[in-house]
Amino acid sequence: MARYLFLLLFFSLVKFSACAQPADSSFTLEGQMNTDSGTVELMQTRRDAYYPFRLASSKAPLVKGRFIFRGSVLYPSAFRVRLFKGNEVLYMSGSFLVDPGFQTISCNVDSLRERPLLINNSMLESKRYFGEVLGPVMQKIGQLEEERNHLRSIYKKNIPDSLLVSYKNEENALQLEKKRTLLNYTKKHPSSYVALWELIGQFEWEYEPIWDTVYARFSDSIKNTHTGKTLAARLYGARVTLPGSTFPGLPLLTVTNKPVSIPDTATHNQYTLIDFWYSHCGPCISQFQDLKNIYAVYRPKGFDILGISVDKKDLIKDWKAAIKQYRLPWKQYLDLEGKEAHKLSITFTPTNFLLDDRGKVIARDMQPAELKLFLEKHLH
Repeated sequence: MARYLFLLLFFSLVKFSACAQPADSSFTLEGQMNTDSGTVELMQTRRDAYYPFRLASSKAPLVKGRFIFRGSVLYPSAFRVRLFKGNEVLYMSGSFLVDPGFQTISCNVDSLRERPLLINNSMLESKRYFGEVLGPVMQKIGQLEEERNHLRSIYKKNIPDSLLVSYKNEENALQLEKKRTLLNYTKKHPSSYVALWELIGQFEWEYEPIWDTVYARFSDSIKNTHTGKTLAARLYGARVTLPGSTFPGLPLLTVTNKPVSIPDTATHNQYTLIDFWYSHCGPCISQFQDLKNIYAVYRPKGFDILGISVDKKDLIKDWKAAIKQYRLPWKQYLDLEGKEAHKLSITFTPTNFLLDDRGKVIARDMQPAELKLFLEKHLH
């Protein structure tokens, strides 16, 4: 009886949500948490470029375990919430979709990164996708991870290479099955915003050519949204930097603030490394000494490096100071705010591209050791 009453209430709220979608696409998100007070923030889960709007207010007080957000979304959009007191973050939810109209959300502050109980049409679909459709694949991935952890407990750090290769092959096969699951789902549900935001999440993690195939399966109604158009542009940016492609010209600034286009100068060298970094990137800085050593040996033989900083305007001084501090001998350019990098779907630094003398991309994200071995083989 209790289960029946819950389902009746659940679907009544869903029906109310569907009927309460105003023409201006406003939404109301009423929430509750199992704690009394604090400040709740409604956050976009992806890059701002994917959203055609900004919330007027993204924070709300938590009063006696309850909070409320009001805003506008043109179509189902991805968010998460977090709870904090002062500067301390006490809770961060997993991602969920907010629909136009009225919906409720329930969060458990003791379950970090949970997918909260959100009652709307998109989250009903999301539950089906991640449970019934994707669930069997994720169960296999979880079982494989358990097997790997068991191997680690047996062999410590000395797992035989044959077992490591076998594990990697199984993992690759399951990841491919996961991607094909999304592709097949999109074929059947071309107007699914659940599929759209899942594709964005997978793509932002790593570009794969299959993502273009998934995107092609979406309906025009999805493709013509701001989010759909942004995703198309970012997929194109990732595609044009694949090995074998001609690296596009980028409008940048020199250290003296003069406009310049690169990699026009790359064709003057047999090989050129385009290195994206920024002034406070630890992993970027940690590679500098190795790159300097490689540059000193192979610069006379036809190798060059072009550094591109994605620093923000208020960090330009830090960028110039870093060039001097680390004594970087190759030319440096500024991609202010990383605008050109974003067009190329560069989401992490350091990111690099090795080009040949025609400006063709040979490889991406080479470690200094890999780069050294390549140059030893090809430059004598």
